[in-house]
Amino acid sequence: MTVLAESTCPNTSKGKYPWIRHRESRRVVGDDVYVFSDGSSLGGFGAVLVQADAAPLVLLGYERPGPTRNIAAELNGALLGLSNVRADASVVLVADYLGVAAWLTQNWKIKDMIVRAKIDEIKDVIRANWLTVKYVHHRGHQKPVEGDDFTAYNKLADNAATRANSERSGQR
Repeated sequence: MTVLAESTCPNTSKGKYPWIRHRESRRVVGDDVYVFSDGSSLGGFGAVLVQADAAPLVLLGYERPGPTRNIAAELNGALLGLSNVRADASVVLVADYLGVAAWLTQNWKIKDMIVRAKIDEIKDVIRANWLTVKYVHHRGHQKPVEGDDFTAYNKLADNAATRANSERSGQR
């Protein structure tokens, strides 16, 4: 079976998800553009674009939650990030929701029409901008440790999603 995604979580890459291989490195390295995305059940979503030795670009957005709530926000975070990457880039999309990688690599069936529309929109951005994308699942809400860029940037994306909710509701 071809490996189509990676996970920094050893348990995710064992048995139940044979299409995921374990990824040891949690560092932002090389020429790739790393997109860390996250979403909130309240409708906020965020993305952090990072390249090695460059300051991160933090993006946030809001879409009124519908029936798919958090799932739509997670996918909106990925869409926001990928939409802001330069054309013809090599991208590592890091999300704490496994469904982002699973649906985009066609390893999970899409049963919901809202999810289908979001996945199609993301795929359209990838095709239109000639992006080469590698998908990485990274468990969210971990305590950052030295040398773990993924947890630090995932937290930034999570904070952006939360901030989008606050700004939308007028709270600060």
